[in-house]
Amino acid sequence: AQVRLRRAELDAQAKAREAMAPPPAMTPRSAGDLEVLLANMTKAHAQALQRAEAAEGKSRSLHRELEHTKAAAEEAEAQSPPPAAPLPPSPLPPSPLPPSPL
Repeated sequence: AQVRLRRAELDAQAKAREAMAPPPAMTPRSAGDLEVLLANMTKAHAQALQRAEAAEGKSRSLHRELEHTKAAAEEAEAQSPPPAAPLPPSPLPPSPLPPSPL
């Protein structure tokens, strides 16, 4: 029973190592492969930085727009007249005519 347990344990460890290993197509075979891999990684990193910087710029722009909108709303609210008082109830009695079908 202990032998089977140890075999199962070793088998599980081997499978875990295989799962964590890079696929053979990604395993560099030479210095040239490493150079290509490094160039691709550098290019991908530069592109990611550009996207991050663009997103940060867009975020700053949206924050500025939000602040301007808030300021304009506060200014408009400060300049608007106070709300009108509600109309008093009508002194006339209700109409005896039925409501219009329109």
